[in-house]
Amino acid sequence: MKKTSAQWTVKRSLAVMIAGFMSYSTAYASTSSQNVDDHRNYDARYENLTPSAATQTSPTASQSAAVKNMTTNHPGFQFRVNELTGGVTNVYNPQSTLSDVMHGSPEDAAMQFLQQKHDMLGLKEYDVENAEVVDVVYSKVTGVTHVYMRQVHEGLSVYGGQMQVHVDKSNRIISMNNGFIPDLKTKAALLGATASLSAKDAVTTAARDLGIGFFAPPLVINKSADVLKKQTATLSQPRISKQDMKAELMWLPLADGQVSLVWNFQMQMPNDEHWYDMTVDARTGKSWTRIDWVAADSYRVYAAPCEDPNDCGRSLVVDPADSIESPNAWHSSNLMDGNNVHAYDDSASRNRPPSNQPSCGNSRDCDFPINLNQQPSTYTSAALSNLFYWNNLIHDTHAKYGFDEAAGNFQEDNFGRGGRGSDSVNAEAQDGGGINNANFATPPDGSNPRMQMFLWNGSPQLDGDLDNGIIAHEYGHGISTRQVGGPSTNCLGGQQQWGEGHSDWVAITYTAKATDTANTPRPVGAYATRNPNGIRPQPYSIDPSINDATFQTLRSGVSVPHGVGFVWGSILWEVYWELVNKHGFSDNISNPDADNFAFGNQRAMLYANEGLKFTSCSGGTVDFLDGRDGVIQAASQMFGGEDVCDIWSAFARRGLGVNATTTGSNASATNGFNVPASCGSEPPPPPPPGGSCSFEDDFGTSNGWTIDASSNCSTGTYVRTNPTQQTASGVITQPGGDSDGNGFAVFTATNSSVGNADVDGGVCVARSPNITVNEASQLSIDWFHGQRDTGDDPNGDFYRLEYSTDGGSSFNSLVSIGDVRTTASWDNATASIPAGSNVVIRVSTSDGAGPGDIIEGGIDNVSICSVN
Repeated sequence: MKKTSAQWTVKRSLAVMIAGFMSYSTAYASTSSQNVDDHRNYDARYENLTPSAATQTSPTASQSAAVKNMTTNHPGFQFRVNELTGGVTNVYNPQSTLSDVMHGSPEDAAMQFLQQKHDMLGLKEYDVENAEVVDVVYSKVTGVTHVYMRQVHEGLSVYGGQMQVHVDKSNRIISMNNGFIPDLKTKAALLGATASLSAKDAVTTAARDLGIGFFAPPLVINKSADVLKKQTATLSQPRISKQDMKAELMWLPLADGQVSLVWNFQMQMPNDEHWYDMTVDARTGKSWTRIDWVAADSYRVYAAPCEDPNDCGRSLVVDPADSIESPNAWHSSNLMDGNNVHAYDDSASRNRPPSNQPSCGNSRDCDFPINLNQQPSTYTSAALSNLFYWNNLIHDTHAKYGFDEAAGNFQEDNFGRGGRGSDSVNAEAQDGGGINNANFATPPDGSNPRMQMFLWNGSPQLDGDLDNGIIAHEYGHGISTRQVGGPSTNCLGGQQQWGEGHSDWVAITYTAKATDTANTPRPVGAYATRNPNGIRPQPYSIDPSINDATFQTLRSGVSVPHGVGFVWGSILWEVYWELVNKHGFSDNISNPDADNFAFGNQRAMLYANEGLKFTSCSGGTVDFLDGRDGVIQAASQMFGGEDVCDIWSAFARRGLGVNATTTGSNASATNGFNVPASCGSEPPPPPPPGGSCSFEDDFGTSNGWTIDASSNCSTGTYVRTNPTQQTASGVITQPGGDSDGNGFAVFTATNSSVGNADVDGGVCVARSPNITVNEASQLSIDWFHGQRDTGDDPNGDFYRLEYSTDGGSSFNSLVSIGDVRTTASWDNATASIPAGSNVVIRVSTSDGAGPGDIIEGGIDNVSICSVN
């Protein structure tokens, strides 16, 4: 269901050319196992998926002609493809637009363009004829109107089946994100639109799967099948859900390109710890997906950009409310309650305000004493003041960057500016429902979100309400959830959903200071955890000796979702500093209009927020390429697109360049370090930091590499020469040429015909000489892996790149790819090497005892250079 990065242009080497419009090249990976640090989110659609060539869909003649026509009439036209369905998913033109000026409203223009171009997207006319508009969001900062539609068949909506059409202020189509199911009519006919299980049965099954105990089944309050054939039911069972559950019969896209008939409903746990959006098969009772909506006047506060009490002292901030974004100021009474947020003590874990709340008086003077040497219960009022201030500050500030009423922000009264009101934040301080954490629950626009801030272990305990980075992180969940896919849709699902990373990024941008440099380590949660490195695997920094994450780090077993988020946050931080280095830094992030967004940090916040509105949502999931493309499209709409190539360069340095690929699973994430041809020369992989090099080898001469004693393959031993491209069944198993252009690399096989002298009969292993490293350094290696088949020998087929710092006694994994079909292209991997190391590098390529396969691997351009 997910897709590779596909740009069918003459420059594209990882898929097909437009001229041929032949079969799509595909990389698949098993996703049945993952390192999960959050059991709340679940997607069974990728379990045990074993795609084959038979599951791929070739383009029809009419689709081929439509794509060719767009390419001819709109030079620069680019798109991505879903190989399983044949659908074109992301369509945009970085050089211009996709259409001339359209007639009517932006909504009319979007619908008209969809009806005209459905062939190009691989859709049938009946796939789009009943599309319903769900949200229309006008962005005041770009002038773009974002139209969000949902696919409907036989009166039933498609879960996550979203079409996004983005219309500029001249009423021209600038991009489309297509999540509609091609030929849904045929696929749905195999099932029929009648459920075998009732909504009551589906809810009961889901509750039992979650281990929820209850005596009586849910009570059906009402059920209906309206004139549009939409089938719904409302159910009640307080032991299962705090609120009544509205179930709706829907079509669910599956990972193999087919569909299932499901009941979709929401269950708000009675303890408010989880608020699940679920789909259950209406024929078998199988739980398919589960998404938790809970992501984990004068004020004496730790004011922005202060991060926590260890960073600075409290100050008295007078009249901070923005008169435009909060025209009625921040208070509706003497309590810490207003149009944007109600902050209250929930130490009793009742999920509602207590009867007695601290008053700021008629002068709204929220100045309360605090003694951090005492338990947090002694300074609850001061903690509430800080929590109330930061929620309001982010509300007012982020509205300047596009998270306003129309985009789905959090307000009781929207003042006629669009969107749905009655959804200010319920911010619960010192919440008694948990420890050492915080969370933010984000229901659709018009329903109140909830922020829960917990205490943290220690003597005395620490209060998360004073860790402004954590507050901003949690609010960031609301910002991303409301805007990706529109304010009525939750699209942040899938293994690569990067919401945690976006929230980390919001936290460190709000607490950035003019004294920071690009290399300054920026941890998250350092105060609450009493850990200067925070709660992520590494602090955020563009210095690779501090943070060496790239897109392909997702393959290394990072946790889901926090480890995944760390990788996205690291990449987006690279973009932030690219813009700060170009345009400078401003302390004034709360009123960027006054500077005309002239500074780099202001532009980074603008592009990141507007990019959420451009981000594609397919089947309720997103991946890193979707997020990258959203930011790029947003930047192309502002300041004449002058920052687009700089942003591409930043993404490319962290492996998310134009040639990066993924199918949506973490195991399929493949680095790409190229920028588009329109941005000029392609940057090399990230260079090692400055300093002396202990070892450099471009394989122009023999430099002490040997065949390891453990090598037992019968053919395919490593050779030092220049590779020539080999292709098997449409898969490139050996690239054409070395990595750095000197004509030499070390790789398996000789340059004979494909299938001859490739790796067979075991594992081929080569190793470096022992390398003495006296200073803290960075290891950098270019590498490739190519494999024709998938899943035929999961234990025997692999490619591994490892390094040892103790002379070969033990090894660390740098790259590890299992039995996965992979198109060979040069990539880069890096690792930090401590001073005093005795380094050995080992590369292994294996063809196991299973059915015959074609597997190749190689390395080039190895260096170990100091970071001083």
